[in-house]
Amino acid sequence: MGYPRARIVDSSTAGFYHCISRCVRRAFLCGDKYNHRRQWIEDRIAELLDVFALEACGYTIMSNHLHLILKTDPQKARKLSDLEVARHWIQLFPAQLRRLKQAAGSPADACRVETEYIQTILADRRKIVRWRARLASISWFHKLLKEPIARRANREDDCTGHFWEGRFKSIRLLDRAAVLACMVYVDLNPMRAGMAKTLNECSLTSILRRMKMLRRPAPRGRRKPRRARQARIRLALIPINALFSFSTSEYVSLVGATGGVPTDQRDHRGTLTEMGINAEIWADTIGQTIEWIGTTVGHTRDLLKEARRRKVTRVVSALKIYLE
Repeated sequence: MGYPRARIVDSSTAGFYHCISRCVRRAFLCGDKYNHRRQWIEDRIAELLDVFALEACGYTIMSNHLHLILKTDPQKARKLSDLEVARHWIQLFPAQLRRLKQAAGSPADACRVETEYIQTILADRRKIVRWRARLASISWFHKLLKEPIARRANREDDCTGHFWEGRFKSIRLLDRAAVLACMVYVDLNPMRAGMAKTLNECSLTSILRRMKMLRRPAPRGRRKPRRARQARIRLALIPINALFSFSTSEYVSLVGATGGVPTDQRDHRGTLTEMGINAEIWADTIGQTIEWIGTTVGHTRDLLKEARRRKVTRVVSALKIYLE
């Protein structure tokens, strides 16, 4: 029996969560000749992050599972106006409005229909309250991520049935050290699985995206806008310096050193120690962890607080990386 997500996720405060979704029976439904489906998933994550009151710290899309580290921010959802909530939800579920506009006789009628449709939504206060909460929900995020991918894959295979396992695993990250550990673990997943030998080969991961951002030259002058059909929403990640007291290049260096493919000669032991992490066991712990046993990552003192919040006797840390 799975642990109730309502106990793991604190919907009243901002927090970080490491989410793991697996294909049904852990089959490689996004590998080999289906490798292109991994790009579907990345594109869908980018679309949803543009709408939901959530942010991403890291991700890795593998052949049979997905890792995603999300930051929830209920306050961000509460700051949305009712009109913004309505428009965001319509962006997620556009079919009904599309049908109404198609039935309209002219562009002017279509505009009027859209206005009336939005006003009808705004008049239903309960609906706005419900949608506002869902825009800050990692459960709804995963529902709207996984269902379209499953339908698209089933159409491609000309079949029906489940594509993903019924539940995704969510692990609450109680501090910045926990966030760092899970980000590095997630970014090194392709190397651990033998899919890549260097960081540059870690396709469809946040580490490769961050490395590309480092290599991207500063824009010069005014660029011509792309055609609408060529536009693709870029998957936005929380900047490293907004999460930790070091830069993106230092993070890339840490990931490389942890994975045994150092990008430079930096010594990260001081940085890890300052964050309360045991630098002596860091690489082995991050490199050898396969199954995530537990629903939390945090220091012992924080685990006790988390247990009290959940009203349970104790919670188990999925990673043991701390200086005690």
